[in-house]
Amino acid sequence: MFEYNKEFIKKVLAWFTDQGFSLIPLDIQLPHIGEGIMMEVEAAAAFDEFSRGLTDDLVEDQKWPRYHRIHRFVPAVEYLQAARYRSLLIQKMHDILKDVDVYVEMTWSTNWSTNVTGLPMVVVPCGFSSKGEPMSVTFVGKLYQEDKLLAVAKTYQDATGHHLKHPEL
Repeated sequence: MFEYNKEFIKKVLAWFTDQGFSLIPLDIQLPHIGEGIMMEVEAAAAFDEFSRGLTDDLVEDQKWPRYHRIHRFVPAVEYLQAARYRSLLIQKMHDILKDVDVYVEMTWSTNWSTNVTGLPMVVVPCGFSSKGEPMSVTFVGKLYQEDKLLAVAKTYQDATGHHLKHPEL
């Protein structure tokens, strides 16, 4: 699947180059220490009422309700350490993006890091695999600059028309 993603990202980047966008490579190598705890505890908090009630017993796949219940018991010290790490991640991403308006990535490649740093993201379709599976590309912007992010994503979406196509049934 990863090789397929490379094929699709090359097509997406080629489209931007053809349109005259100035592209620079980014190497975002952030260690994954702690941001998972932040995401897991926040998900548990978001679904707390559901998880503590009886309705989650009706969920066919018990993985998620169980997952949310488990993360109610993360020690406060671990959560605070993760919050400190999150602050460092936010600063690191700010430094990486200082000369970048929007960056393009295949969906799910660094979404953990962008999610916990609060960076705005837009995911749009970019075609279908040879198996007919929809593929998507993610555009990530800077904090408080959603206007630039949405303009880039809309430009790509409107020009390519992938959002109007549907997989074969």
